[in-house]
Order: sequence, then structure tokens, then C-alpha cells
Amino acid sequence: MKNNKVFITLLLLFTLQNISLSQSTKSLLSGFGLEFGGGQNSMFWSAPFNIRTLGGVPADRTEMKFAPNIRITYKLDYQIPIALLPFLGYNQIGGSSNEDKYSFNSIEIGGFALYKLSNINFGIGIKMDYLLDAEYKLLNSNSKWDRSDWFTKLTSDVGLRASYSLKPFIIGVETWFGIINLASGATDGAKIYENHYRVLLGYGF
Repeated sequence: MKNNKVFITLLLLFTLQNISLSQSTKSLLSGFGLEFGGGQNSMFWSAPFNIRTLGGVPADRTEMKFAPNIRITYKLDYQIPIALLPFLGYNQIGGSSNEDKYSFNSIEIGGFALYKLSNINFGIGIKMDYLLDAEYKLLNSNSKWDRSDWFTKLTSDVGLRASYSLKPFIIGVETWFGIINLASGATDGAKIYENHYRVLLGYGF
């Protein structure tokens, strides 16, 4: 009987400890989320001159090519039907034609102001992208060139988002419009803007 009491006591202590740790972990992660996905990039390039370098001819690049996106989010809910969704992540922007492709690997930081309507959230956002590099690629030959000195390091976008939540999973759709001219260095004088469109699958803690 004594052994049974000791066993039950230890079991209760172990269970309470696990519950405590679980609640503590849940409390720490509450509000955080992960989102994975990607979509389409569009690059709009016009200039009053013709750069006599491979890949330098002004041209729009709007062909369908998948570009990845991954981010960490943190949702701030309020008593009113408004939520804030700041985020930090990796994104690939740029644009493709049927002959060539520009890819900008970037770190993005930004946020959305969302209106909550049951399981549906929608709203507007703004973000900054720090361009880690700029790669130009000929699709037929797989030849690549570094074009980092042709573009700015920082760009900014305004965006729209709609999402559906089936806790703990979230499906989101976003549209982003570039508001900063990317041209710099060798492309100075050109007008280069990017838009991108994303579908993201998320998990909220």
C-alpha cells in the first residue's frame, strides 16, 4: 500500500510537471507561426537607352515561374476585430521571360493590419526587402551572371492579404506591388519595378 502511494505521488508530480512545461512552452510560442509557399514574380523594366550587355536590354519579364517564400509570423490579436501580423522571412523576387530570368534572394521584414471576420482575415501591409544578390540566368544554356551591382540593395512593397484559418493551419494569398525603383549603377536612369504574388500555407502556435 505504501509503495502504491509513493508510485501515485510520483506519477502525479510527473504529470503536473509535464502539464506545467507544456503550458509554459505553449505560452512562449503563443502567437508565433510559420508560413511556407511561393508563387509568381513580375519584373517591369523600361529605359531611355539600350545597355549593350547580355541581359541588359530593357524588357518586362512576366512569365510564370515558381519562386519560394518562407517566414516567421507573430499575430497580435485584440478585442476589436483587428489584428496585426508582423513577419520576418526569406523571399525570392525578380522576373522571368521565355529566354532569361532575374532572381533576387532577399530578407523580408514587414507586417499586415488585418480585419477579422470569423475564420477569414484580410487587410493591407507593407514590407522592406534587403536584396542579398541579383542573378541573371539564360534559361536555354543555364549560364549565370552576378548582377548585384545593377540594382539597389533595399526595396519596398505595399500589399494585400486574405487568409482562411482552420486552426492550427492557415492558407493565405498575397499580392505585393513594388514602390521603389530597383535601378542602380549600370542601370541608373532606367525604371525597374517588381510585383509578386504568393500562396502560403501556415501553422499557428
